[in-house]
Amino acid sequence: MVISKIELGEMRIPLRTPFKTALRTVESVHDIIVRVTGDDGTCGYGEAPATAVITGDTLGSIRCAVEDFIAPAILGMDVEDLDGISRRIRQSMVKNTSAKAAVDIAVYDLYARSLGRPLYKLLGGNAARVETDLTISVNPVDEMVRDSLDAVRRGFRCLKIKVGKEGLKDVERIAAIRILDARAADLINIKLMKTGGISEALKICAVAETFGAECMVGCMLESKISVSAAAHLAAAKGVITRADLDGPDLCLEDPYTGGPLYRDGVIEMQSAPGLGITGVPCFEA
Repeated sequence: MVISKIELGEMRIPLRTPFKTALRTVESVHDIIVRVTGDDGTCGYGEAPATAVITGDTLGSIRCAVEDFIAPAILGMDVEDLDGISRRIRQSMVKNTSAKAAVDIAVYDLYARSLGRPLYKLLGGNAARVETDLTISVNPVDEMVRDSLDAVRRGFRCLKIKVGKEGLKDVERIAAIRILDARAADLINIKLMKTGGISEALKICAVAETFGAECMVGCMLESKISVSAAAHLAAAKGVITRADLDGPDLCLEDPYTGGPLYRDGVIEMQSAPGLGITGVPCFEA
């Protein structure tokens, strides 16, 4: 199958509550969606969030990177040439890792769909479930405690607490949520938007296995498409022992059809080919 077309769309999804960190406050997910189409009409999807204060990527820069540099580099290539496509994407320009990740994810999705298999199985895995944590935004102490208790009631067994705004107040925040004896752990945290996609993330997993280290996989403020790609990676690789893939759980609604099921702390993989996502509103008439 040859890559015949690469298209871009945008999705905006409101969040359940504003997402607050030391760097920004966000009220909705607003991302670029990539659709890569093969010459037989099969489509694969990817996604890139505009996170200028962290990765430097904006909606405009992602569009420019894909349309002017990445897409021309891989159009006409055989989708089975994953290594060659990855190299072309990587060499098309420096940095711009979110744009590269979106196209890379869409290519892997297309490849798995062409073979009729779920992506995580083609990557070598067989896990049916991935457990994720939930992020607690920076707010007044009582509000963070309330949000944490609500998350536990919903079924989340692990929370990620955002801090970094007010030194001593941060200590109070953590103490109020739990007086906790913490044990440090050495992990490699993989984010597809920072690695540039699945191809580079697989290399990190291989290095971690070589040195006996564990990995976790995380996400930016992303919706179900790219988070599902990270979930497939986590389900495929035993070296990934922890997941911070709460993007869809932070969203007020799920506008997509298909894909893994997100059930309050557990991501259940499905048997549909590729990422399993079939309905993407920004490409529908």
